[in-house]
Amino acid sequence: LEQCREIVRKFNNIYGETIMINTKGEFIGGYFHDVITNVRINEIEATTICLKDVKAKRVSGENVVIESGCIIDVVEYSNKLDISSKAEVKKIIKL
Repeated sequence: LEQCREIVRKFNNIYGETIMINTKGEFIGGYFHDVITNVRINEIEATTICLKDVKAKRVSGENVVIESGCIIDVVEYSNKLDISSKAEVKKIIKL
């Protein structure tokens, strides 16, 4: 039986127009390989943001979606915010 590798990705700051992060494992020959189980980011800033299974200190955007598995210290948004019941957001700021 082949072993999976757990990968932790760390980023300082990510800026852009649209940012979507959804961690997935790669399914090859009946086995998952290189399973990214943890993405850590200091700050994300964009117009549209959609995150799943991400840990971040600060997320700021116009339209923000926080899906399951996220742990976010502060979310700032100006238009729309959607937070999964399976995510944790410590502080929400409406801009």
